[in-house]
Amino acid sequence: MQKEQKVQRTANNSVESKLGGLLLITGSLLTVICISLEVSVEWWSFWYEIQRTDYEAGAFLYEHWAVMSPIWALSLLGNVLLATASLLLLKNTGSGNYGAVSIGWAIYFLGTLALALSFAVSVGGYHPALAVINEQPALFETIRGVALFLFNLGMPTLFIPLAVLFQQGFARDGFVPRYLAIVAGVLIVAVLLLTVVGWTSSAAFAVVVILATALLGIAYSRPIFASRDVMPVACAWPVADAES
Repeated sequence: MQKEQKVQRTANNSVESKLGGLLLITGSLLTVICISLEVSVEWWSFWYEIQRTDYEAGAFLYEHWAVMSPIWALSLLGNVLLATASLLLLKNTGSGNYGAVSIGWAIYFLGTLALALSFAVSVGGYHPALAVINEQPALFETIRGVALFLFNLGMPTLFIPLAVLFQQGFARDGFVPRYLAIVAGVLIVAVLLLTVVGWTSSAAFAVVVILATALLGIAYSRPIFASRDVMPVACAWPVADAES
């Protein structure tokens, strides 16, 4: 009976791990698509930084709101999927020995929730504020201030999946292939250096970081993808042991 319960709990965790991985992939790809669309309308650039005052941002959004609104709605969906994935992966690791990983996914959930709220405020608040921006510019500035606060609060947490990727990639019994962690690390460092010297922008660096999150999602959703015969849930409940 005890053995059957362990088998069932391991199976449930495996399903949650794979689903969480699929949501990481989907949310990450949606985010990359949204960044690319923002670049296409020149809200962002891959090659140089774009900084706007409240007035400049309001003028841009007033002219391009019909395009920006669906992009940010898609970003909202992407971050909701990432937040959901973090909850599934948090539940998956919470009963094992990965205390630091559990804390990481909990923080990542809060961060992606803040980003989702940021886009929700933007999509829901900018349109009425833009309609009266000439008469009441303070309304737009207030809404933008809230959206930027939430956005800046959530952005740093996007690095947490990288920590999990590298920890599992270089751990002896990790489920991420080591070569995958090395390739991801080299790309991230290279683009970071290019961003620092001004040859690319933070948008390019963000895309690389988010694609690395998608790679972690692949490792979670397809454990067989890993070069080591270890499941992402191996630390939670073993299928059987000698004492059962």
